[in-house]
Amino acid sequence: MLFNSLACVVFLLVFWPVYWLGKSPRWRHGMLIAGSLFFYGWWDSRFVPLMVGVSVVAWAGARLHELAILAGRSGWARSILATFIALPLLGLAFFKYTIFLAGGVLGMAEYVGLHLETPVWHIALPVGISFYCFHGISYVVDTAKGKVPVEKAFSRVLIYIAFFPQLVAGPIVRSTVFLPQLTRDRVFVAAKLWRACERCWRACS
Repeated sequence: MLFNSLACVVFLLVFWPVYWLGKSPRWRHGMLIAGSLFFYGWWDSRFVPLMVGVSVVAWAGARLHELAILAGRSGWARSILATFIALPLLGLAFFKYTIFLAGGVLGMAEYVGLHLETPVWHIALPVGISFYCFHGISYVVDTAKGKVPVEKAFSRVLIYIAFFPQLVAGPIVRSTVFLPQLTRDRVFVAAKLWRACERCWRACS
């Protein structure tokens, strides 16, 4: 879903008032998750589980690294950190470079006289995969460095990675900036809404 599309306008007109109807953080966090997954799935719902999976990897990696440190297992902690940084990168490499590498292998085979049957592969590149993979990695690294506390709630990590206003266009916002905002009380201010509408209008015109 593009920000300058009619679908996005309709989405925001529905999402925004429903978000503010609830007063509890649980309601608003739930709305952010539902809205972000719907926003991403509008393009291709098949890849929603992929983004959720990257979020699970980031959340679990930070938790396991913390547990290893608390247990005094520094070697395990380093291995966990390396593993949970590598996992998103492997997923990214699969979608971005599988067809390219396969073409190289087939070309080399032809060069040495082997005639291999070319497989018919259609691997779609998920929108924003580089963004949310590196987003997840940045969270794991920030927690390992002690820059931000490890989140016990998976929902907050999922919001951090899937947050729809930055999902398509970025930028990558560090967890030290984003996550503390999820614990603050949100208050509706009409003047801020007006400024946001003006910025959207200028961006889309």
